[in-house]
Amino acid sequence: MKRLHLFKSTSLPNSILNGLLGLAVLIAFGVVVWATLPAAGDKSHRSPVELGAEGPVTQAGSDIYLPYISLTPSGWSSQTSGVSNLLYGVSCAAGGQNCMAVGQQIALYTSNGGNSWSPVTPSGIAGLVLNDVSCPSASRCVAVGQRSGSAGVILVTNNAGGSWTPLNQSYRMDAVDCISTSECVAVGDESEARFTYNGGASWENGRLGNTPLFGVDCLSSKTCWMVGVGGRVIGTYPNAGGPGGIGVISKKDLLLNEGKSLLSISCIQQDTCVTVGEIGKIFKTTNTGGSWSSRPSGTGVTLTGVSCPGFSLCYTVGDGGTILISLDTGSTWSPDASPVATNLKDIDCYGPSNCLAVGAGGTILLRQ
Repeated sequence: MKRLHLFKSTSLPNSILNGLLGLAVLIAFGVVVWATLPAAGDKSHRSPVELGAEGPVTQAGSDIYLPYISLTPSGWSSQTSGVSNLLYGVSCAAGGQNCMAVGQQIALYTSNGGNSWSPVTPSGIAGLVLNDVSCPSASRCVAVGQRSGSAGVILVTNNAGGSWTPLNQSYRMDAVDCISTSECVAVGDESEARFTYNGGASWENGRLGNTPLFGVDCLSSKTCWMVGVGGRVIGTYPNAGGPGGIGVISKKDLLLNEGKSLLSISCIQQDTCVTVGEIGKIFKTTNTGGSWSSRPSGTGVTLTGVSCPGFSLCYTVGDGGTILISLDTGSTWSPDASPVATNLKDIDCYGPSNCLAVGAGGTILLRQ
């Protein structure tokens, strides 16, 4: 991701020059900012902010520095979904214009950043419940869930929900993450893990014990983090030793004594991840899962989704319309004003202040 740092320069001319250069870069990315020039001699610094395109932005081998840049989001607003179904998952392709939300017998698609939605529900699947979705491109999405009984299902669309290809599974599937249009990882009941390297045409099987897994986040085709019952957190190398093989980086049970679960995880880079779950629990690692520190959330409600888009920012959502924001990559948290009191189930952020959250009663929230 492209990285910019915010600071106050000791040199006013240099500050202006860097500020104008950085402002041009931000405008090129479509981010609305305002800048105030610092007083000469002011040496205080701001936290790093990342802008979400691939590859470093450098100036003569160095990061660009901007004075007093402040992002100005308008906050959360409710969007009209047109349905009352419980929505469990949401995912946006790069850029945030093309997104899909899924839930109980429903799939919705937007091509305008969440401002309007159309149903694209797979047909002919009795009792279908879609628990999660991942969209690596505007047209391709992979959804996972269950059908009548305990059987699971993985569905793939290559035309933004116009048609779906179902692949039946033995167990319920709860979460999916696609690293690219060809590579995805899905997890679910009984620690089932599925891997595809051909866009979902076929899936390799894997298993990580017998603990149900509820969340997954993959940083690359070689590194995925999964969470589940008992606060289990597993860092894995998919495809280790051949198709279906799984190498384990780290495995911890963070909530075993409490008998609670972790439900979602988001990783900023390979060594830094944030995971959330029941009774307001939040944990963070900065050493590739070697240790996890409990971070105070200020709430006891179940936290169901977390998304860290970079920029030192993380967001989490949960029961009762709870939305929390962290400005230091998950170390400390504070409330982010929510327009609803309904249970929220998932969140996906594609920019520093651009997120979609979904939940009960067809709730869709947009942050911009």
